[in-house]
Amino acid sequence: MYKQAFKKIIDTILSFCGIVVLAIPMAVIALAIVVDDPGPVFFKQKRVGEKKNGELTYFNLIKFRSMKMSTPHDMPTHMLDNPEQYITRVGKILRKTSLDELPQIYQIFTQKMSIIGPRPALWNQYDLIAERERYGANDVKPGLTGWAQINGRDELEIAEKARLDGIYVKNLSFPFDCKCFFGTIVSVLKHDGVVEGGTGELKKLEKVPVAAAAAQAGQYSSSQIVQKEAQNINREPGTTQSTASAKPKTIMVVSSHTPSLFWFRMNMMKEFVAKGYQVIALGQEPESEWKEKFAANGILYKRLYVERNGLNVLHDLKTLSELNTILKEEKPEKIFCYQAKTIIYTCLAAKKNHIAEVYPLVAGLGSVFRGKGFKNKLVKTMMKTEYKIALKNSQSVMFQNEDDLSTFVNEGIVPREKCKIINGSGVDTKAFVVTPHPETPTFLMIARLIKDKGIMEYLEACRKIKAQNPMVNCLLVGPYDTNPTALKPEELEKYTEDGTITYFGEQSDVRPFIERASTFVLPSYHEGTPKTVLESMACGRAIITTDAPGCRETVQDGVNGYIVPVQNVDAIVEKMQIFIDHPQLAVEMGDYGRKIAEEKYDVKKVNASIMEIMKIKTL
Repeated sequence: MYKQAFKKIIDTILSFCGIVVLAIPMAVIALAIVVDDPGPVFFKQKRVGEKKNGELTYFNLIKFRSMKMSTPHDMPTHMLDNPEQYITRVGKILRKTSLDELPQIYQIFTQKMSIIGPRPALWNQYDLIAERERYGANDVKPGLTGWAQINGRDELEIAEKARLDGIYVKNLSFPFDCKCFFGTIVSVLKHDGVVEGGTGELKKLEKVPVAAAAAQAGQYSSSQIVQKEAQNINREPGTTQSTASAKPKTIMVVSSHTPSLFWFRMNMMKEFVAKGYQVIALGQEPESEWKEKFAANGILYKRLYVERNGLNVLHDLKTLSELNTILKEEKPEKIFCYQAKTIIYTCLAAKKNHIAEVYPLVAGLGSVFRGKGFKNKLVKTMMKTEYKIALKNSQSVMFQNEDDLSTFVNEGIVPREKCKIINGSGVDTKAFVVTPHPETPTFLMIARLIKDKGIMEYLEACRKIKAQNPMVNCLLVGPYDTNPTALKPEELEKYTEDGTITYFGEQSDVRPFIERASTFVLPSYHEGTPKTVLESMACGRAIITTDAPGCRETVQDGVNGYIVPVQNVDAIVEKMQIFIDHPQLAVEMGDYGRKIAEEKYDVKKVNASIMEIMKIKTL
């Protein structure tokens, strides 16, 4: 009763009074901000709101701007070189007194926030969101202040902050809100727990002087200081600060697709950082779009010129030349690389630079190894030769399924003793959690829109199943692609225009779409280990996939889903109909899938396997 009615009434009344009483002081603050550093008065940041209908919601949190206009955009304060230089004179006062939070009074009045509640997490702060999910803290409206704020605030680690938020949810009542409210006043007056940079910051600040001293001595570049602080933040128990003072060893992670690095390899790279390594990620997209995002995770991002597709020799030579330059400059101790061109040219460049510890991951063979025709055979012969030469300069070669491994061994590309099997890229089972199934049977496919992913089979299956069952929903998520077999927009339009499918384009976070589905469908012709299948399994969704390399390994037929023949539309329709007729079966199979994801594909277990293969130990 208190949460549903009285709390909202109290929030509305008090926030309205606050707006009236503080209107003039806030106007004075706004004027001071503009005079001190001309520019916008407010700073907006995407945050997580109250969970509704089983799905997270988002809103733009508003604060008074306390940083100079010249500050690198979206760069966390603790990642900046000498962050004090970017804070305005007015900003220092605002932060010290927490007055920069005053504009959120308006957001309390509009019911986006509450006076008391868990502080809203950043939209991409998946670890905190997942921890809060365990305690039900995502189910209440975020607050201006809360129980965690008066018990440590920025000093708290993620797990402890979520635990305290859980205590608040469990004890949510008017007396407990009063306790938080008056406790906040005391904390603000004492400036308790206020540390620049966010979660767990006291531990970070204890390490920063080491990096700062190194910078003054000219030992590290600014990018290395970012890495150094991240290593100290994540360092495992038992290591000392004197250990951190040595120049860090470097692991380089190389890919021809930057989003894949960020979304699929971030957990692995953060594990490398936690072991004490400086991590440098190379991808094909501009640094201006990605550098700060990687830096926020303690990783240095550099652009590498590389074309994922295409046979232009001059372009490939440019890729090789850039890799030579980067490796000569950075001198990494170990290299992890994946995707065809970056595997081949990274291995060749590493050999030239006398770097022996190269660990390629062959995450699927692609259409070249499976296709037919004279041109395809010619390209396959070239690639086999390049792979064979390049992989001689590798310590171990990782594969995600036995079919791909056998192909490389049987083709004489790599000896069997060099080969290792890992269980895909893994899935974060804390971030991808089981949610209730929709009432209406709903099918979903998430993939790049290329024909080798089975996109045409899915579209045709959806058309047939909707003709028989008009009430079902068929969803599609994924980007168009430059692959030779890519679907063209006009090819997809006829399926969207007649209502066969609902297309959502490329999405940075697929979880809301998995939550809307009851069954995940991937009719791919070949995979390494499809990450979207693993994510759907972790979310408790039944799977329909093909008897193809990489796909068949994820499903126990009739247990957590069904396996159908490749390029067989009618078989897909048959399995769809079973789930429509027996919706509870999708739930039961989804539960089995969750168990498989936890036991076999959990990202921590996969990363542990990779680190064992790469001989990575705590420095």
